[in-house]
Amino acid sequence: MKVISKNKRAKYDYVLKDTYLAGISLMGSEVKSIRAGDVSLNESYILVDKNRNLKLINMDVKKYSYSLDFSNYDSKRTRQLLLTKNEIKKISEKVKLENLVIIPTVIGLSHKGLVKLEIRLGKPRKKYDKREYEKEKEFKKIRKNYL
Repeated sequence: MKVISKNKRAKYDYVLKDTYLAGISLMGSEVKSIRAGDVSLNESYILVDKNRNLKLINMDVKKYSYSLDFSNYDSKRTRQLLLTKNEIKKISEKVKLENLVIIPTVIGLSHKGLVKLEIRLGKPRKKYDKREYEKEKEFKKIRKNYL
């Protein structure tokens, strides 16, 4: 998968566990804009709605500059994720039972040219966990420089 954009704060804010690959329901101009790299996963999140569909909320896809559509374009509209029923069932059960959160981490293009979103399940880190994570990261960086 060719990576277009990453959610850089996901590792810092969450303890990440399971990984899933999902498609996204997009309009044509949004696909072109994503391929051009005009997308941001910062502050986006995923919810399970009452019909057991996964909804991607707050992902910012800028309007494609060469688009002829001059209608009201909402760059942060809610988009539906495309997964199998079994995957959605597994995810929703884990979210309910283990109090996990669904986080979008990477958006990219598959080898067929389709837009894919990597989502991960995770638990939010406490403030002291974030400090510990920073210490480990710094220690690894220093150790790497000396070896």
